Amino acid sequence: MTESNSPKLKRDRIISALLISLLVILVLALFLKFIVVEPNYVSGESMMPNFTDGEITWVYKLAKPQRGDVVVFYRNDVNKFLGEFSFLTDKEKYERLIKRVVALEGDSLWTEQTVDGNWLLVIKTADGEILRENYYERNGKPAQFYDGAGKLTETAYLYYPGSYLKDATKYEPYVVPQGCIFVLGDNRGNSVDSRMIGAVPLSRVCGKVL
Repeated sequence: MTESNSPKLKRDRIISALLISLLVILVLALFLKFIVVEPNYVSGESMMPNFTDGEITWVYKLAKPQRGDVVVFYRNDVNKFLGEFSFLTDKEKYERLIKRVVALEGDSLWTEQTVDGNWLLVIKTADGEILRENYYERNGKPAQFYDGAGKLTETAYLYYPGSYLKDATKYEPYVVPQGCIFVLGDNRGNSVDSRMIGAVPLSRVCGKVL
């Protein structure tokens, strides 16, 4: 028996191949975790019924947010907390929210009230196209929302304009600032979003929910 065919040498080669494979898998996993995708836990009821409290989602970190995407972002500008506001807890400093992108930079927004008293959002893109919120999806199906009676519907009722949209009209709309997106929760009667906190800078966006 030659040395190259010895059982010990074969065993060593198999072990080396397994170790190399494990190392490659580990490197790929770390790459995916820190560069491409990461898990995110949904906290709260602001995205119901499409996303539930405690649900695990995967966030694609390299995506550029588009209208209709669901994104995860830092509520605050975390860079400001490097040396300031030390009295805040880590949760308050680095709180992450999950919301739906309804408008991009340069879009104009205003509200319309229906005959039954519900508010609807109107979006005019930077190219002049008028959009209604009727193209959102969850798992390939139309996203669902709640109406005033708490029943499920595919109509994205706004519930209330909030401080950023309350004075917006067709003739004096709210314009999303450059480098920002305007986000809303799907459960709009129970959501802290751009109606109250304003447009979200892209620098705070962690990624798109897959």
